Amino acid sequence: MINETTMKQKLFKLLMMTTIILTGSTFIPAQDKTEFVKKLVGLTESSHPSILEKMMTENSVDTKKYEAEERRDYAGFVSDALNQNNQLNTEQKAFARKNLEKLVDRAAFEILVIQDRNINSIKWLDESLNQNYSAKFTVTELNSLIEYFGKDEGKNTLNYIATSPERQKSGEPNYSREEFLAYNDFVIKTPLGGKFFKIFVTDVQADLTAKFLAGNKQMRAEMNKFYENVSLNQLINQFVTENSEPTKTDKSKMVNELVETVIRLNNKRRGDFDSKHGKKFDDTVLRANNAEIFNEALKENKSLNADQMAFAKANYDKLHDILEAKKDALAKKIITDDVWEKDDLTMLFTNYLSIDEIKNISAFLQTSGGTDLMMNKKGNPESDNFSATITGSRFLMILNKEVLKLFNLKMNEAIDKYTEATFKITVPTEINKMINEFVASNYKK
Repeated sequence: MINETTMKQKLFKLLMMTTIILTGSTFIPAQDKTEFVKKLVGLTESSHPSILEKMMTENSVDTKKYEAEERRDYAGFVSDALNQNNQLNTEQKAFARKNLEKLVDRAAFEILVIQDRNINSIKWLDESLNQNYSAKFTVTELNSLIEYFGKDEGKNTLNYIATSPERQKSGEPNYSREEFLAYNDFVIKTPLGGKFFKIFVTDVQADLTAKFLAGNKQMRAEMNKFYENVSLNQLINQFVTENSEPTKTDKSKMVNELVETVIRLNNKRRGDFDSKHGKKFDDTVLRANNAEIFNEALKENKSLNADQMAFAKANYDKLHDILEAKKDALAKKIITDDVWEKDDLTMLFTNYLSIDEIKNISAFLQTSGGTDLMMNKKGNPESDNFSATITGSRFLMILNKEVLKLFNLKMNEAIDKYTEATFKITVPTEINKMINEFVASNYKK
């Protein structure tokens, strides 16, 4: 006869076995979604309608007029604060008034930092997509979506979704037949397509709206505080202290050291990117275009005989290399982006960062978090925490927007000069000089 203790042990074992059979999946570690989510975000993020909506809003603003009006307002706020300033002496106030435009630049920069810190739709979009995809899709669904959006049909569907704000605004169709059919076949006709659309558009847009309302409220509160005389005079006092007698602060030396560090890390990031994604340039089309230039020039060439003409035509590849070397030399002379970067960073760090901020940034860039920030690596808490600080916001505003703004202005001007210069060396007379010199040096009867 089985005693009570033995019976209880058998019943307990039986219960455990039943539990394991019924809920066996709970004992298998859940498959990590991180990489699947990352892939799907990478495939779909740039097609979210909010991106086109943001571009349409930005393009509708008369930037020059808006900036001019803002600068007038900033000048008024700064002047009023300076009149109430009881910390600067008469000479220092005169220095501040003499540099009113620079103070206006500083105020405008601070407003941009406040806006960027509180209204960051690209960051919000990335966060929302990651959170929604991870929480609402199974691994199987993620795999199916990754496979679908890697194909032409999936890309057509995303193109149709991405351009929806423009259609809503204009009321006109702006899609191809293939895009509409792909969208209809996937989103309208399949459960997974409908689920994806709800998450990608409806749920994510709800997140963006909520984040915008909260960010906009915080932004306005920070702006109102910045416009107060106390805040503006802190800015004015710091500017006067560090710029009226710069030799006493040794700010220029600290700026130069920070510039060198940033450029070194920027070059490392560019090198890493090129090694992973850089592709050898296919110059087939360029060679064909240059061959046409050589053909047109030779029609006007009166210096070469028939054999020399044939020799030149047989060596178009070498002539192509000579012409491109001349273009490269022009580019290096005109497009001095390394010089621009150093000059612009020096100017921006000097104008927009305090000495204490420069020290803090320099120290942070020596850490792993600082390196990850400069390498655009996500997921490092140190980088995220630094980016959320006022100092980090100012630093990133300079790197990600102000430097690019100055770079684009200089690049546009340089491209115009380069285009003009290359046109001059590709007219028939100059091309024939090059061809004649090549033939004279290399042709043998």
